[in-house]
Amino acid sequence: MARRVLPDDHTAMIDLFLDLAIRQSPITGVVHVGAHRGQEVARYRAHGIERIVLIEANPAHCEYLRTAHEHDARISVMNYAIDERDGWVELHVNTSRSGNDESSSILPLGRLSEIVETVRTQKKVCVRARTLDSLQREGAFRGCSFLNIDIQGAELRALRGARMLLNELDTVLIETNLIEMYKGCALEPEIDAELAAHGFNCVERIYHELYEGERHFPAWGESLYVRGLADESG
Repeated sequence: MARRVLPDDHTAMIDLFLDLAIRQSPITGVVHVGAHRGQEVARYRAHGIERIVLIEANPAHCEYLRTAHEHDARISVMNYAIDERDGWVELHVNTSRSGNDESSSILPLGRLSEIVETVRTQKKVCVRARTLDSLQREGAFRGCSFLNIDIQGAELRALRGARMLLNELDTVLIETNLIEMYKGCALEPEIDAELAAHGFNCVERIYHELYEGERHFPAWGESLYVRGLADESG
């Protein structure tokens, strides 16, 4: 499969994926797992998506999201780590030299901290873990057809706890890893296999590079999966 490596322009990337998804099937609502500070909300709105569920493990970011969207009944905010079973987990709050903590994960840092030496775990926070299926049974995602998962290596664990929800979705956008960025994280072929078992095929991938000495290489990216379509990404 060909690898498409593009500059790390998040707005352009999410627009590209949303355009592709809408071409296949209207997006009736979005479940965004790993919402951070809601950077994608404006892009969802620009594409005419009304129903948005934001799920974020970091309590500080969740509080920000609740304040930012408290007057919008179309947006729901949930403070959970999404995992393969309900319970409690440790969130590793990882920050860069600039203070960016988007690399935070329920998994310990792996190759990422070796390659990007300025990324460090500053603290660990105990947070409530839920499966997507347990939330689905409570009616949390009624009317949603699009799932976006960006939880730094724990994506396969989230999918394993979403086998009921996946049967209700049309499209999945998910972060995939080509190297063990986080200890024990699933690599791209495992994500492909899990989603294929539910009838999803990848139609687009975009990768991002890391630099190690003089060498640069694709290390992680985002992949868009659509139910029932043949792979068009290669």
